[in-house]
Amino acid sequence: MKRIRTPQEDHGGTIDSCDSINHHQSEERTQEEESKKESKRIKRSTTTIQRILNQDVSQRVRETQELQHKLFTWEKMQRIAFELTKDIELYIPGQDPRDFNVLWRSYVKQLNQANEKVPTSVEPYSSHDEETSFAETVDNQEIPIISNECVQRENSSGPEVESLPEYDGEDEELDLFLQTSIDERIMRLNVFLRSELYFCYYCNVKYKSEQDIFEHCPGITEDDHK
Repeated sequence: MKRIRTPQEDHGGTIDSCDSINHHQSEERTQEEESKKESKRIKRSTTTIQRILNQDVSQRVRETQELQHKLFTWEKMQRIAFELTKDIELYIPGQDPRDFNVLWRSYVKQLNQANEKVPTSVEPYSSHDEETSFAETVDNQEIPIISNECVQRENSSGPEVESLPEYDGEDEELDLFLQTSIDERIMRLNVFLRSELYFCYYCNVKYKSEQDIFEHCPGITEDDHK
C-alpha cells in the first residue's frame, strides 16, 4: 500500500529553515534586551557612584569649614584670655612663653614669631598695636604698656625667684596640650573664661559675677546660643 506524504513532510525542509531563523531572531532579541538591561544597570551604578562621591566631597568641605571655625574660635578665645587676665600688661616681645598659662601660650608664641619678622626700624608688634583691644572694650580704658626697664627695675627690687631653664623652643607642657582635640582645647579655655573671668565668649559679654552669668547666659556651648 502506497503511503501518502503530509504537507508538513513535503515542506519539512522549509519549516526547519523557518524555525531556525525564528530561533536565531529570538536569540538576537534576547541578547539585545540583556544588553539594554546591562546598560541600565551600568548607568544606575555610575549615577550611584557619582552621588556618593558628591556626598563625600560635600562632607569633606563641611568638615574643613567646621575645623576652620573651631580654630578661629580657639585663637580668639586665647587673645581674650590674654587680655582679660592682664597678661597683656606683662608681655614683653620675645618673652619666654612658659611664663604664661598654657591655655593661651600658643597666642604668646604667635606674638613672638610676629615680632621676629618685623624689621628693626619698625616698632615690635604687640597686641597693644591694635586700635582697640578686647580688654579696652570691656573695661573702657586704655591698658598701660610696661617697658623692659620697668620690669627689670621691679624684678631687681623684689626677692629672687627661681627661674625656668633657658628657653630653647621646647615646651613639653604645651606639646601635650596641643595633642588634645580642638574641641577639648576650646572647652577648657571656655570653662576658664566663664569660671575665672565671668566672660561668655558666645554672648561676648563679661558678666559681673558667677550668679550673673548663670542667670543671664543661655548655656556653655555654642549651640546653646543659637
